[in-house]
Amino acid sequence: MAENRDWMYKRRSRTSGNLNYEFVEGVKHFLDFAFSISEIQGENMVKCPCKKCKLRKYYDRDTIETHLCNRGFTENYYTWVCHGEELPINPNICRGYAPSDVESYEHVSLSGSYTEHNNLLGCTQMVREVMYPFSTNTENETNDFNMFHCGDEENDDNGLETNEMVYQNPNENAREFYNLLEDASAPLYDGCTDHSRLSVVSELLSVKSQYNMSDACFDKVASLVERIVPGDNKLPKSLYHAKKMVDGLGLPYYKIDACENNCMLFDGDDTDLAYCKSCGSCRYVEDTMDQGGKRKAVAKKVLRYLPITERLKRMYMSSKTSKFMTWHKQGASSTHTTISHPCHSEAWKHVDQTYPSFALECRNVRLGLCTDGFNPNSDFSNPYSIWPVFIAVYNLPPDLCMKEPYIFMAMLIPGPRSPGRNIDVFLRPLIDELNMLWNVGVETWDAYRKQNFMLRACLLWTISDFPAYGMLSGWSTHGRLACPYCLGEGVGHQLKFGKKPCWWGCHRRFLGYGHAFRRDTQSWGVLGSERRRPPPIKSGVEILRSMEGIIFPPFGSQYDNLRADGFGRTHNWIKRSIFWELPYWEHLLVRHNLDVMHIEKNCFDNVFNTVMDVKGKTKDNSNSRRDMENMNIRKELHLYDRNMATYQPKASYVLDRPSIINICHWLKHEVKLPDGYSSNIGHCVNTITNTFYSMKSHDCHVFMQRLLPITLRGYLRSPIWVTISEFCKFFRLICAKELCIADIEKMEDAIAVTLCKLEKIFPPSFFDSMEHLTIHLPWELKICGPVQFRWMYPFERLMKKLKEKAKNKQFLEGSIVEKFWVQEVALFCEHYFDDNLGTRINPHVRNEVRPNMLNVGETSNDIDSLSIFKHPVRNFSRVKNHVLTDEDLHHVHSYVLFNSPEVQPYIEQYECLLRQSSPTLNDSGVAEQRMTHFATWFELMAQQYPQSFTKQLIELSQWPKKKCKAYGGSYVNGFKFHTKMNGEVKRTANWGICVLGETSGDGRYDFYGILDDIIELRYKNNEVTIFKGTWFDPTNGVRLHKPSGVVDIRHTSRLHPEDPFILASQAQQVYYVKYPTEGLSDWLAVIKTKPRHIIQGDIDTYDEPEDIIDVDADQEDFIVEDGGVFDDPDLEGRDLLLHVGIAPEIVVDGDEDENSEDSEEDIPNYI
Repeated sequence: MAENRDWMYKRRSRTSGNLNYEFVEGVKHFLDFAFSISEIQGENMVKCPCKKCKLRKYYDRDTIETHLCNRGFTENYYTWVCHGEELPINPNICRGYAPSDVESYEHVSLSGSYTEHNNLLGCTQMVREVMYPFSTNTENETNDFNMFHCGDEENDDNGLETNEMVYQNPNENAREFYNLLEDASAPLYDGCTDHSRLSVVSELLSVKSQYNMSDACFDKVASLVERIVPGDNKLPKSLYHAKKMVDGLGLPYYKIDACENNCMLFDGDDTDLAYCKSCGSCRYVEDTMDQGGKRKAVAKKVLRYLPITERLKRMYMSSKTSKFMTWHKQGASSTHTTISHPCHSEAWKHVDQTYPSFALECRNVRLGLCTDGFNPNSDFSNPYSIWPVFIAVYNLPPDLCMKEPYIFMAMLIPGPRSPGRNIDVFLRPLIDELNMLWNVGVETWDAYRKQNFMLRACLLWTISDFPAYGMLSGWSTHGRLACPYCLGEGVGHQLKFGKKPCWWGCHRRFLGYGHAFRRDTQSWGVLGSERRRPPPIKSGVEILRSMEGIIFPPFGSQYDNLRADGFGRTHNWIKRSIFWELPYWEHLLVRHNLDVMHIEKNCFDNVFNTVMDVKGKTKDNSNSRRDMENMNIRKELHLYDRNMATYQPKASYVLDRPSIINICHWLKHEVKLPDGYSSNIGHCVNTITNTFYSMKSHDCHVFMQRLLPITLRGYLRSPIWVTISEFCKFFRLICAKELCIADIEKMEDAIAVTLCKLEKIFPPSFFDSMEHLTIHLPWELKICGPVQFRWMYPFERLMKKLKEKAKNKQFLEGSIVEKFWVQEVALFCEHYFDDNLGTRINPHVRNEVRPNMLNVGETSNDIDSLSIFKHPVRNFSRVKNHVLTDEDLHHVHSYVLFNSPEVQPYIEQYECLLRQSSPTLNDSGVAEQRMTHFATWFELMAQQYPQSFTKQLIELSQWPKKKCKAYGGSYVNGFKFHTKMNGEVKRTANWGICVLGETSGDGRYDFYGILDDIIELRYKNNEVTIFKGTWFDPTNGVRLHKPSGVVDIRHTSRLHPEDPFILASQAQQVYYVKYPTEGLSDWLAVIKTKPRHIIQGDIDTYDEPEDIIDVDADQEDFIVEDGGVFDDPDLEGRDLLLHVGIAPEIVVDGDEDENSEDSEEDIPNYI
């Protein structure tokens, strides 16, 4: 920028009041420059720099010229950075830099004079990245050029001579950058090398945000820190001053007034209106006096809008996150048979195929939108509904995707009532921004690759519960036509006596055309046989075409009760959703997702409340029996009159009173779950009234998938129990984190059979819309990928935290957004904190073992150690001295050797020598000899031929000490283990251990045991943790029931205790559940767990459900399949002795890594 630009702020003549000629010519010059930069053009539109638009909106040349002539330029926009112009190359050459100001900024170090410490280095890097491009050009230039000349060679507009210089103040953005850089580089006090002012303030804000500290509490803490820190520290004394310091790190949000009846937003061309154009209501509630004595209008309803463009840009402007934004292209491993991330799904690939130009830039972003309402008041008698709108970024890897730091709140729709169908009014600015991000894009700096690129974005789908599904899609989710997939072809039935729609009998059309259930007229009564095909799933183009000709009522609460012609009869459309304005929306395979979280909870409630005969919640009542009679089904369950009274026969799917009492007592006192697996379900049981209460969605999630089949087994007839177990297994498999496409296709067929079997068991009132929607879940799973990226759990957690932020009950929405702004700043700063700090970006995960958490003597990651000593283990609880017997010492040392990868070549050589010396020795004999004598041979060879061994192997060959330490607990593999003795008194069960088998992943060939001792085995310079357990017999004591997937063990069948040891690193956690019925007292159900923070596949197979014909049949025998023996000679009998004294010939590298097997268990990722 070489020319004088004072004309930008001299719009009108002081004498005549007309536009200055210089201003008009300058505007033309500006427009010529702006529209000549090809990389910022998007359909001939650029950002408007007028005072009102403030570089937030895009317009064409004529509109911008009109805006500038009428309104003038926004303040301090001397450098046209948003229109392609680079910033001044030095902080001292900014427009209007006075000499005193130049001197005041000379001490700001652009390279960071204190960056030798992580905190200071992180803060400096953070400021540079967030304030790009102000930091990039400034650093590379010399500091001696500290002035610039304004005007032409002869003289300038102010008549200054050629050699005179004009000093002006830096523009606002540049000044912000240098202030932040000064705070990031300057030490906290003289002599401090650990912290800067900015690092301390950012950590204080992080603590406030993470623990929801009140503003008053923060003021007290900040004031205390400021007083106790020595020297002239210049720390902020209050939250106000702290927010001012980090204001440059924050992202903008805007307030947009709305009509109190949700008719319109006072935005854009309607900004200056005082009355609604639709209903005529006044925009303002009352007039108040501001500090200047002028009248200030207060809007009745205000939308808080947080633009997503700047937030998406920041994910690339920070090197901490930009490197993960292309994981879906460069880091995701995918096959044609499995799905573990949305990028593997057909929906993602369909966008790439339909829009190849969008797919060409892998940095383009895929988004998901979620919304739901919550009541910010703790007193639920005071109804109030606030609706946040969240945006999730799907470019990230699974361990980051759907996590709190990477979910943006795009807007907060104000209460006190739900917006209903009028939500489109509030979504208008977001849809406009999404259109801009698709059609035009925005220039973005990629800090990881050091490149500029045009960032574009695509909204893949929405996520919501079923009522909000109707608000977003425009298809009402109430009534007989509620299903958004079946549309008008999937008509439910209106129950005559129940007065509610049901979908009983609607699922036979999803069966194979030759299935026997289609011809079963006895079980389905008046419905007769079924000949219809499944309703086809319509494309977006077909759906959009079907809405042509439908006239919808306008938006506004006064029109909420109006419906379009044909509503409820031929269609359920209540509006044409605003999402159809997105140019790609009609071409997406799935536009709105069904929420598995709420569907699973509602299905569980229906099953559990009906089986447990919960009063007021059961689906089996007198009206449902009358509906059965009306449909001519199950005559044995019809009501009958006797002695002037009406009686309801007991159904086979309802438990009797003694069984209910027994189950309640069992859940309250006998069921124990591992640490972190679930909440204490016993707290939801009232054993006095034998009722259940306050079961949250996750409690239902655990109960449905794991405990319900165990609870009901033995109390219900086998065909009923098998069908309910199949229904539970369906949800368990559909919640897997890694999915096999072939199994998904089986699930599509199997769930139809399961629902038909349920229709033969339960009354028609049981089948509301939630049960019906399960028929469409496998198809969504195949198209969109795992449900963990499409359900409501992460967003429900966020809404809970937003509710906690509503401190000011008079201004709920403003209080929430202000605290959310602080949270955004804190989360961004946490990327640059020291890794040892426990933050939301780098959390200390439950039961995780980090190297810095290990005490002296515990297993660590020493690079010079053998791999068997590298696995991180942290033992805890009271330490006891333990002395090993000679037999245990031999067994445990041999086990350590056999499981050390570096020793395997010596084992192979030893076996080869055995076979050479004894050709008739079979495999079993070799295993016996190896177990008995290999440890002694290995020690002898290390002593006689040390040149063939590494130092680490020589130390390993020298047996461990007999005297060792015993602990009561251990953290390993993401699990928390207790010994049986130490854990019996606790409410959690952490003593179940499992060693995975080598064959099937269904659990039949695994070893299950109970943890008795945790021993720290001590070698010369290393320690290894060993688990000693009591093991169940895998041959005669393990059985699998395929339809339910339940693995049972006979707890009275034990293995011989000759080899009870395993490595702690090999242990997986299971828990055992005792059956509540007396008939299964010898058996325990085994349930595997998995660590919550570890992302790994859990593919399971889906077995076809068995058809049931007569649900009143007698109890069937349990299907038992004996498990096989784990074919590992290390676990077999070892009695014989053999000594082979031959020198080894193999030298092994002691740094070889240990190979470990991943778990193939099918537990969902519990949240």
